Amino acid sequence: MKRYLILALVLLVGCRNNNPPSQVVLEYMPDDLKELRKSPEYVDLSTYEVPEEDRNAMITPAEREQEEENVVHIVYTQPINGFEVTVDMYPDADGEMLKHFGPAELHFKKGNTEFAVEIDDFSEDHFSYETSFRPGQTVKIKPTPLPAGKVISENCTIFFSDVDFDGQKELLVREPFYGTRGTNGYHVYEQDGTERTDVPFYAICDMSEFNASEKSITQHEYYGVILGGNMLKYRRQRDGSFALSDSTHVDYKVDFTDSIRVHYRKQGDKMILVKKIIIR
Repeated sequence: MKRYLILALVLLVGCRNNNPPSQVVLEYMPDDLKELRKSPEYVDLSTYEVPEEDRNAMITPAEREQEEENVVHIVYTQPINGFEVTVDMYPDADGEMLKHFGPAELHFKKGNTEFAVEIDDFSEDHFSYETSFRPGQTVKIKPTPLPAGKVISENCTIFFSDVDFDGQKELLVREPFYGTRGTNGYHVYEQDGTERTDVPFYAICDMSEFNASEKSITQHEYYGVILGGNMLKYRRQRDGSFALSDSTHVDYKVDFTDSIRVHYRKQGDKMILVKKIIIR
């Protein structure tokens, strides 16, 4: 009997060690919650951001060392618009090798101008699904130039182009599957590294249409794979900003036999119906 009691105690202690510590759940009534929110110690977790020093403290030395080892150094052998460009990419491990895509920090240097930008998911057009790297490997790549007459190109990873028609070229960095309907998306930066997040530059992708003669950019916004959506045309204003000028809505019936195309144009502060077409 004593033997079984000892065994039971060992199992009980083992279970206590393997189980996570119990959590205390505090329930507040509405009136209590109002008082709690008045407290200087109250933190709204829906808007709270962990300070950078605390985020760094949450990473163990072993994790930090592993992160620094799992890096691929990309060096572009030719300047891009006069900038020397290098990339530190941090892909996930695939066995002993590293994958061909991942978060990255891009470094640009030209004369006294030097800046860096971060991309959540970077991959070079030269890479494929069969590409893999050793941790710490350095890769030298010749940049793909933007084809003549093109504003953007899905074959270019890092390039400069005048996307806002002001006569100055902006930096564009491609991010795979970041755009509408799984197309490539493009982050747009000024030549000092400042990202353009205003309309319509926050949503530049392979489906964006550029018209230099009328200084317009048309964006495609879809709310389904084949259910239709909007084509929004933005025109450059005198102050350099872009404003919505035309909106074409495309919708489909459930049986997909007919489609409806409705075109609106901005007049003053209103969008006026221009044309409605039913395609059978």
